[in-house]
Amino acid sequence: MTNKTLSHKLEEKINYSFRNPKLLNHALTHKSFVHESGGTDNEKLEFFGDSIIAMIVNEYLYQQFPDYSEGKLSTIKAVVVSKPILAKRAAELQVGEYLLLGKGEDAGGGRTRPSLLANAFEALVAAIYLDSGLPECRQFLLNQLRAEIETVDGKRQGRDHKCLLQEYVQSEHGFIPDYHVVSTDGPEHKKSFEVSVSFKNTVWGKGRGTSKKEAEKAAAQDAWEYICKQQKTDTACCHSER
Repeated sequence: MTNKTLSHKLEEKINYSFRNPKLLNHALTHKSFVHESGGTDNEKLEFFGDSIIAMIVNEYLYQQFPDYSEGKLSTIKAVVVSKPILAKRAAELQVGEYLLLGKGEDAGGGRTRPSLLANAFEALVAAIYLDSGLPECRQFLLNQLRAEIETVDGKRQGRDHKCLLQEYVQSEHGFIPDYHVVSTDGPEHKKSFEVSVSFKNTVWGKGRGTSKKEAEKAAAQDAWEYICKQQKTDTACCHSER
């Protein structure tokens, strides 16, 4: 089956027909293929698509949830635009079947690798934007992510900082935060616990409480607020929801 035929099949799956088929081909071209066969890989499209996705999702959240704080909106956005979610959508569209990969990458399972799928999804969004402009790109993306937004919004209701932190770390890094008792002070009937929370081998927050659970929540809040400060410079602030 030719690549042109494969492209038509993918267009049917995504319910979009490219005016310029070269853009679709570009979006599906991994650097491993370029190393073997020449051409241009999809990394710049991926870079562009990341920004487009963030902008469209932010616009939708702003309009859809006018009563939500910036923190609530940012919490939803951080999960929805994360690599695991984008990889899941790409897998459901079977994008991996249409990727142009080098022989080694293909043999090594590249067609199902989440990082490649997420990157290809971002590149695909950019290709649609360049092919047709913002309105059609917005329609495509929201068709793919609207249900995800609703799901994340439903799950986050009533969650404390510990839950929010775990959801964020799982979506961004694929694992859960680790809580460790740093110290225990005071008499048996009135103990005070200090707990740290870490991920990526780095302590991100500390907290104290009269129980381990209370100290863990305080540590999670400390970590969450630190992450928000760090992300503020990237216009992705997820302010504490107190």
